[in-house]
Amino acid sequence: MRVATYILILLIFGCKPSIQEKVYSSSNYLIDSIDITVFTTDSMKNRVFTDDYKVVQLNKSDIFESENLLKDYINQYNIKGTKRLDSLKRYFQEVKHKNVQLYEDQFRIDLRKYGRQYIAVKNKENHIIVYLNCFCNPSEFDYRKKDWVFVFDGGNCFFQMKIDLTDKKVIEFSENGVA
Repeated sequence: MRVATYILILLIFGCKPSIQEKVYSSSNYLIDSIDITVFTTDSMKNRVFTDDYKVVQLNKSDIFESENLLKDYINQYNIKGTKRLDSLKRYFQEVKHKNVQLYEDQFRIDLRKYGRQYIAVKNKENHIIVYLNCFCNPSEFDYRKKDWVFVFDGGNCFFQMKIDLTDKKVIEFSENGVA
């Protein structure tokens, strides 16, 4: 009976994956819990880059670095968004349009709610450039693992950026408009 108990304890506690294998975090959230797709084909590259760029593979470290740069950039975006929201709230309280509804999520981005699509290329200067397509509610896009999620409008629910991984900086950012 004791042997069976020891074997059961070993099976329960000894077969867990190591925390290092499972947890690969970017400050506030687990990389593994984010809906990430990495594209690696020329046909996918040609939709966002010119032909003279060469597709390169991203490893987990590259994605981690990109996620950190993304997070830093969005933190600044959220600070500015909060200031814009507060300014508009004050404005609408002072004028006759007190019934105007302003929502925080229109001015801030919660990255935990966004799916990501990546592709990386090497440019003529041998810099690794990562194109990152972000979109909220990833489960609504059942094709997201096979094709780019491109939509018109949608505001900050859809945004794109280019990251120079060699220089470790965001070089381009755009968010969709609001209809």
